[in-house]
Amino acid sequence: MKSIPFHIIIVLILIILIAPPSLALADTITLSDGQTLKGTFQGISEGRVRFEAFGNAMEFDAGDVQYLTLDKAAPAPTSAPRPAQAPAQPPAPAIAQAMGGTVPAGTVLLVKTNTELITGRVSKGDPFITTLETAVTVNGQVLLPKGTRVFGRVSDAVKGGRLARIARLVVELNDIEGRSGRIPIRTDQQGFEGERQGTLRKVAIGAAIGSIDDGSEGAEDGAAYGGVAAAMTPGNQIRIPPGMLLEFRLQNSVEVK
Repeated sequence: MKSIPFHIIIVLILIILIAPPSLALADTITLSDGQTLKGTFQGISEGRVRFEAFGNAMEFDAGDVQYLTLDKAAPAPTSAPRPAQAPAQPPAPAIAQAMGGTVPAGTVLLVKTNTELITGRVSKGDPFITTLETAVTVNGQVLLPKGTRVFGRVSDAVKGGRLARIARLVVELNDIEGRSGRIPIRTDQQGFEGERQGTLRKVAIGAAIGSIDDGSEGAEDGAAYGGVAAAMTPGNQIRIPPGMLLEFRLQNSVEVK
């Protein structure tokens, strides 16, 4: 920032304070090259004199200003106008705290996958993480809020191949994150099987029953909720992408503390 010589600051202050109102009906600025302009003095900031003339905003280096005469009919600003302050924002509402209680068997858990699962890269027993897409409430109380982490594992993974080997990928949930740590849970198993025509058949295995669904209610091409779907890769592998929604049903009641 260019500094203003002390004698120029004194001159500008004296002009502003003692300039008689009879000198002009408008502010007048005279530059060191003899040019004189009539208009409105806007203020001084960072070594620059702001002046409006002929409807145009102008700025001059303070060292180039020889005289500055102000019309006393209206007080001149001495600094740049301060921007209006934004109104204070109301405090964000507190997130509802999960309450303790029991989640009954049969409750549906809608979860969103956080990582990619693909046959040929995962094996039976491999862990993965999801998050609850919708809160779990019991009698109007939130026991498990949306975003709660739910941990799962691969129940079965078969790599597809060229010799009529059909890919298969089945997963289940085994733990849920509580306020005091991970809580063991047991759910049914959800997954997909490849078909010879290159499509997917959805399968659901009941953990308590052990039977396999015939796929009549499954997603014929692997389509899922929210537009994110499982799919067959060009290498005949099954891929469950991040962000896919899956539904699991609790096979046991869960005490949430």
